[in-house]
Amino acid sequence: MALLLIGAGLNLAISFAVFRCGLYELRQKLIQISLIWLLPVVGAALIGCFLRSQYESTRSEPAGGEESDADLPPLGHCIDGTDHQP
Repeated sequence: MALLLIGAGLNLAISFAVFRCGLYELRQKLIQISLIWLLPVVGAALIGCFLRSQYESTRSEPAGGEESDADLPPLGHCIDGTDHQP
């Protein structure tokens, strides 16, 4: 039962992150959220990895051409820096 709740929580958290992020069109968001719920744990993991890769490709490089070691923004924050707390 605990694993079911953890899986549902993961799906909900990733679905919320996809829904609130402004990088995607509505159609893309709906497809990604559908994938999350049709493939419960695997879908959430795949979309989470995809969100991370999109974040890494959109962040700007610091002066000098060195890559930044910045992590993903906390859950509830979008890549564009806006706060999406309920």
